[in-house]
Amino acid sequence: MSSSQVLSVRNLDTRFQTQAGEIRAVDDVSFDLKIGEILGLVGESGSGKSVTGFSIMGLVDEPGEIYGGQIKFKGEDLTKVSSKRYDGLRGREIAMIFQDPKASLNPVLTIGDQIAEAISLHQSTTKKESLQKTNEILREVGIPDTEKRAKEYPFEFSGGMRQRAMIALALSMQPKLLIADEPTTNLDVTTQAQILVLMKELQKKFKTSILLITHDLGVVAQLCEKVIVMYAGKVVESGTVNDILLNPKHPYLQGLLKSMPNPLTKMDRLQIIQGTVPTLINPIPGCRFSDRCEFVMEKCKEKVPEFTKINKDHKVSCYLYEENGGKK
Repeated sequence: MSSSQVLSVRNLDTRFQTQAGEIRAVDDVSFDLKIGEILGLVGESGSGKSVTGFSIMGLVDEPGEIYGGQIKFKGEDLTKVSSKRYDGLRGREIAMIFQDPKASLNPVLTIGDQIAEAISLHQSTTKKESLQKTNEILREVGIPDTEKRAKEYPFEFSGGMRQRAMIALALSMQPKLLIADEPTTNLDVTTQAQILVLMKELQKKFKTSILLITHDLGVVAQLCEKVIVMYAGKVVESGTVNDILLNPKHPYLQGLLKSMPNPLTKMDRLQIIQGTVPTLINPIPGCRFSDRCEFVMEKCKEKVPEFTKINKDHKVSCYLYEENGGKK
């Protein structure tokens, strides 16, 4: 693991046992996140991106289990640490912003008490010092009249303010790694833009590395430096944000971009990717996009293609780009 990396994930394999069979939610996923970098993890619902985040946080509960792979945080393999060690890291060194702040915040505790509790859990502070730090972080995330708002409950906050409170809670210990799972979901466009600007500003101030989990490529374009694209539990393409948005290679990513509205292009209707996401119970041995791909070949259904390098940062798992010939 390079000294410039805060997180290195290798061959991560997370599965869920159900009555219908074994679900391979995250299958052989690998990536690196550098210190101070914002990395986007994108894909449709059910692609495995949120389960990847929960795996890193050590929050995969039964019937889920990490079956294999490494999750190295600052050189330490988190798949091998004790629950006590994980509890010490979670919140202090690694934090997460969850999809739904209303469900994630404790409804019977004030916003201030929840943040102060997190601070006192990991630092030797008096109650007065914890409350002082709470007011400081609430100001940092743009919540006005902090002393008054800190005494309010989550239901008294608007959606945007609850999300700001979640960010304050996650950043209260200035973690080295922040996992943001769909942080702008269910927010109006104006509030969404404000939250993205806020996250960028706080990331620069605290030098926090961010793994941004989202299905919104517009959010990725505004915030991320590098991007990983997942489909049905697998990574299919990765690269810089310009590689992914301006030079997409995998047929799935090309279809995903064509399904998005483009204000610069006149079109009568948006294109859609035909078919549906395959079941992750006993998945096919080959490329999981093969049943929906217009360029499918017989070998696509038989074996997952190796990654082909397009450039230094850009790589794709697709037989169309094999180094011995094919579409470039």
